[in-house]
Amino acid sequence: MQCCIKHEDNRQSLVSLGAVGALVSVLQTHRTNSRVVRVVCKALRVFTLDDDVRQAFGKAHEHARFLAEEHNLIAVCLELIKEWLNDADTTSELLSTVAKLCVRAEYCQEALDRGALLVINDVLISFPDRPILNKQALSLLKALVGNDRVKEAAMKSGVSQLIVAAMSKHQMECTVCEEACGAVSMLALRVPANAKQLVEDGAGQAVVRVMEAHPNAKQLQKLGCMAIRNMVSRLPENKRVFVEYGVEGVIHTALKIHGEAVKDMAQAALRDLDLKVELVEQWRGTGHEISR
Repeated sequence: MQCCIKHEDNRQSLVSLGAVGALVSVLQTHRTNSRVVRVVCKALRVFTLDDDVRQAFGKAHEHARFLAEEHNLIAVCLELIKEWLNDADTTSELLSTVAKLCVRAEYCQEALDRGALLVINDVLISFPDRPILNKQALSLLKALVGNDRVKEAAMKSGVSQLIVAAMSKHQMECTVCEEACGAVSMLALRVPANAKQLVEDGAGQAVVRVMEAHPNAKQLQKLGCMAIRNMVSRLPENKRVFVEYGVEGVIHTALKIHGEAVKDMAQAALRDLDLKVELVEQWRGTGHEISR
């Protein structure tokens, strides 16, 4: 596993030598050994990384596809989760592995068909006090709802209320809140009905509150701004609600602390909220015709 971190050549060499198939075989053979399951999941996820700065193009996507299609790893992991649901650490590794494989719409659909949404809801309902499980369940949800069919099924299952409950329970757990904001953003994207339901269930207020609680968390601030924008951009009636939550001050604080890192998302949120925002014209034509 360690030899593949930040080393694309090693990853590709091991895949060509059959290491992936051997690891999946070990996972299935020793499925009753929690330590083996955890270690193998970590090793398999290494092949889905794209972290070697020396390589212009890696094969993270191809490796994820290989694991999902050739080795049926989505189904294997979801079956194992049912067996290890009472072991937080093992379930967390399995959830994280499934999330890394959901890189295409058809894989998200396969995960849904094999009960991934039921697993996510079960984790959030049964283990509200386990931040690591909540984080990984929300991370998997965020990955899955990139597929519009899964997004629709997720909202029908009542997952928005579970997201809000997780954010409230783990408000001081930055990583849980970060994944929750990402999931809210994806659920609300381009679907006004979902945005309306999310705000009614308290997701809007929850996002603003966790942004207040973690002003120095750059990624959380960015995802929070994105979630707010997606909840108001196609639903003007939500704007007033966010203003009442004090969203303007929260977004301006994010801009002040993080500057360029959150600028695009923060300004987009302020713009769609009809709040004051300073937009800089990036380019202006010179008035000259293009010569031929």
